[in-house]
Formats: sequence, C-alpha cells, structure tokens
Amino acid sequence: MGKKALHNVIEPLFVYKNGTFEHSLYDIDMILNWVNESFDVDSELDPKHQYRFRLLHGWLNRFMCERENEQFYNDLNSVLQEINFIGYVLPPNFYDYSDDECKAAYVADFDGRYSNKALAAFDFSRLVATGRLERIRKCQLQDCGKFFTGPKRAKWCSKTCGSKSRVRKMRKRSK
Repeated sequence: MGKKALHNVIEPLFVYKNGTFEHSLYDIDMILNWVNESFDVDSELDPKHQYRFRLLHGWLNRFMCERENEQFYNDLNSVLQEINFIGYVLPPNFYDYSDDECKAAYVADFDGRYSNKALAAFDFSRLVATGRLERIRKCQLQDCGKFFTGPKRAKWCSKTCGSKSRVRKMRKRSK
C-alpha cells in the first residue's frame, strides 16, 4: 500500500482592513513557501515581506527547539499585544467552509500600522491556533533547514535533500 498524502490545509482568516470585514484563506503551504523563499538570493518577495517571513522563520525555529517553554509563549504574547482584535459574530454560511451555525470570532484589525515583528508573530499565532504546527517539519539536511508539511517521520523537504543526506552518510561511513 502506498503512502497516504497529506492534504494542504487552508484555514479561513478574517481581518478588518480599510474599514471593512474581509475573509481570505490562510494556506499553510503557501506561508511556508514564503518563509523558505525569504532566504533565497533571487527571492521575488518585496523587502518588507521578505523581512517579515524571515522573522516568522525565527518563530518556527524557536518553536522547534523550545516547544513547551513558557518563556517562548510569554515572548510571543508580548509581541502580539501590538495587534488589536475586534469581536464579531459570523452569520451562518458566512464562508465556504462554515456550517449552518453562527460563530464567534476575534478578527485582527489591520487598519493599524504594525511592525513586521508583530505581523510575523500574528502569522505564527495562526499556525498555533489552528493546530497546524504538528504537521510542520524542518529539513534535517544541515545546510538546508527549510520548513515543510509532512508526516511525523519525514526528515527532508525534498527528494534532493534526502538523497544528499544519504550520500553524505554513506561517504562518512566509508572513510
């Protein structure tokens, strides 16, 4: 039996921007691609977003090392205090993935000007709040370190990294 593929998870994201309530989709694989691209020399991200996603990379790295450290969450919450949230009740069937019941939501007020540090912390908090951090892995190839979504036993972000790792391991053994 073949391996079961993990489906990309897209979560609804609600923000208040330019005086209106907006709904968009929060695609975790897309976010991780931007995080990884932020370190590419030929990145197509504008410098502001590149810096924001490098900061998010820092939050992800720190989470991988500290996981259950209370100071980590204190630091995250301290940065998140910069962002204002507004309470809303969402009507039934407000967005494609909703059901026939009203939902309460805290919506990020993006009319304010926030630092990249706060926006990166907000992006990370979305990963925490949706329980998606369990699927995020860091490539075990020492000179790669990219993030990806995968099963618990996944070690590498790509076949190329897996191959490089096995070749290095074999060369090390043959010395």
